[in-house]
Amino acid sequence: MNKITLFGCPIDNLSFDDTLRKIEDSIQKRKPIRHCAINAAKIVKIQSDRRLREVLVSSDMISPDGQSIVWASRFLKKPLTERVTGVDLMQKLLELSAKKGYKVFLFGAREEVIYELKEKLKRELPGLNLVGWRNGYFSKDEEEGIVKEINQKKPDILFVGMSSPKKEYILDEQISKCLEGSLLHGSRRKL
Repeated sequence: MNKITLFGCPIDNLSFDDTLRKIEDSIQKRKPIRHCAINAAKIVKIQSDRRLREVLVSSDMISPDGQSIVWASRFLKKPLTERVTGVDLMQKLLELSAKKGYKVFLFGAREEVIYELKEKLKRELPGLNLVGWRNGYFSKDEEEGIVKEINQKKPDILFVGMSSPKKEYILDEQISKCLEGSLLHGSRRKL
């Protein structure tokens, strides 16, 4: 795999289409991966947050979400192919899921936001197999039940929409206990 390292963070040097192909290949082969997106704010944060750095570095796939990351790579003579934004990747994966029948689970945001997104996706992507959704507000005591709920739904793709580093920590601590054969976007499945 073609990776470059910027400021202590390995980043996959893939185009948007190559990233999408790698993700789809992992879904078809039931080979789980954890995908994260990196921007300038996370690069700064991992300089002082060792735990976040370890979680990111252990991800199977890290895409350059921020244009500043692409510019820095060029300035440092380690040019990345292009910016791969998480939101664009999510949209394309949702469209692909609707077309190919992949099962999707949405996890994060406030209850009213996740509900509104679910309704919008039902309207705009009628073929989407949305097997579950859950808001991102929970206590430590609820985490095990959330993992159980996600496992029961057996999604092919889990989208995690939370702020950083909460998203990365929950992926590492809890979600990594489930989803055999799933893509985690939110951004590795041991996961």
